[in-house]
Amino acid sequence: MRNENHLGIAFQIWSSPQTWFWFVVNPHQNGGAIGAAASEADALREACLSIEEISAQLQTASARGTNDCVPSLICWKGALENLNRFLAAFNHASV
Repeated sequence: MRNENHLGIAFQIWSSPQTWFWFVVNPHQNGGAIGAAASEADALREACLSIEEISAQLQTASARGTNDCVPSLICWKGALENLNRFLAAFNHASV
C-alpha cells in the first residue's frame, strides 16, 4: 500500500494480482471514494480526479454560502462511475 497526496488530500493505492485499487478519504465529511483500475497510472489518475471532483463540489457550496453539497453521495457516484469504467475495460480486455 502506498500513500500519496493531491491538492492537500491524502489517498492510498495498492494492487492485487491483476488490479490496482485507490482510496480517498474526504477530510471534510464522513465519507470518501474507492475504485479499481487496470494499472497503477490509471489508479493514480482516477484518485486525483476524485479529489478534484470533491474539491470542486466543496468550493461551489462554499461560494454559494451553503452546505447543501453532499460529498459522500458525490464520492459514491464517482466511485461507481470509476468501477463501471474499469469493469467495461476489463470485460473488453477479456473478450
